[in-house]
Amino acid sequence: MMMDEEVFEVNEFAGQLKKCACEHLFDDECYSRIENVQRQFGSLMSHYIIWETVLSHEDKTVDCSILHPYHTPYGKNYGIELDYETCRKENIVPCYGVNTSKVTDTRSLFSAARKLLIKVIPKEVIITLWPRLEKISNMAFEWGGGVSDIAYMRGRTADAKLKMYLQYLTPEAVLGILKDLAWDGNLSALENLLNEYAPYCKSNRFMIDFNVGRQGISSKINVCISLKDQQEETVAAFLSHLIDNGLCLPEKASDVMKFIKAGSPHIQNHITQFKLPFVGDRVTMAKVYLGQKTK
Repeated sequence: MMMDEEVFEVNEFAGQLKKCACEHLFDDECYSRIENVQRQFGSLMSHYIIWETVLSHEDKTVDCSILHPYHTPYGKNYGIELDYETCRKENIVPCYGVNTSKVTDTRSLFSAARKLLIKVIPKEVIITLWPRLEKISNMAFEWGGGVSDIAYMRGRTADAKLKMYLQYLTPEAVLGILKDLAWDGNLSALENLLNEYAPYCKSNRFMIDFNVGRQGISSKINVCISLKDQQEETVAAFLSHLIDNGLCLPEKASDVMKFIKAGSPHIQNHITQFKLPFVGDRVTMAKVYLGQKTK
């Protein structure tokens, strides 16, 4: 069921992003790829766009997620994700995702996900991976969390994978789920990271995401942090913590603050979340999700 949310063309959001002039986050090549997205998807209507970019080193990249309101008893939107490498191509192949954040049990979860993803996921992928996803979702619910989104990473990898986003997880839940899934990373090092960043999170809970393939879950997991609030001082304090830990360049932090202070009468800028990719025993970088939503 559609919702009475104001929607604009993707072109409108992209135009507002360019006006922010965040030169330390995006360079000419980034804007060239954004313009390519506009050529191919600019007329799509959306209420929410997310621009993902790296904070921890000088490289400048941009991934784009285009969401559309689709409120049901199970979730609140569906969308496509366009990664940096894909965005330069003449024919961009998107990843597809469906929000399942309102679901409280596995049966309802897959009823919701199938309705939207069945049109884009090959039957053989569903047959191979669906049982594994059911197992993971059961774990998330048993630990008091849930499944925020399920995505089909069609545009990102030749080996068909689904990605799961598990939400509202305490540090203990994250560690318990990954241990049961025989994740090949260092649980002790991850525990230290979770305990360090939990005070910054809403209700001290995390979202994590990882790919689910034929051989199990990916070695890389993403630890996602939604801040307690969107106050400028809260965002600035978190960025300072990242800088102190070598995970954010000061000039990029300044551009993040510039972004959240910008916007327009119809579009509000904010931070959707921060992402800390974790492989083995360490964080490999830090990213920020710059959100633009209609007011």
